[in-house]
Order: sequence, then structure tokens, then C-alpha cells
Amino acid sequence: MLPSSYGNWNSVFKRFDRWSRRGIWQQLYQRLLIELDLENLLLDSTILRAHACAAGAKGEGSKCKR
Repeated sequence: MLPSSYGNWNSVFKRFDRWSRRGIWQQLYQRLLIELDLENLLLDSTILRAHACAAGAKGEGSKCKR
């Protein structure tokens, strides 16, 4: 379900896994906490959507795996 613009899913996973093992995500998270600015934060349901598979989509030809 990864958009093709991100490249091969396995390459993306390998990079994510490497970054996880090296603690890169934790460093990014800590840095974001230091520079946290909630003044311009806006999240609402018009921009946050679950993928159809997460919403229980059914149907023939569905790409959702169970």
C-alpha cells in the first residue's frame, strides 16, 4: 500500500529498519520535543483519514490483506 513515488517497499522498509536500529527516529523525536511549537498546530478529521483497509473495506479485488 506504499505509494510508488517512495520506491520499492522493501528498500523503504530496510531504511526504516536501519534508522530504527541506529536510534535515528528517537533522535528526531527528541529534537522535535525540544523545538515543539504548538502555536500553529491544527489537526482535524478532514486531513486525518484511515486507509480503506483500516476502515474494514470489503469487496472483490480488494488489496486489503487479513
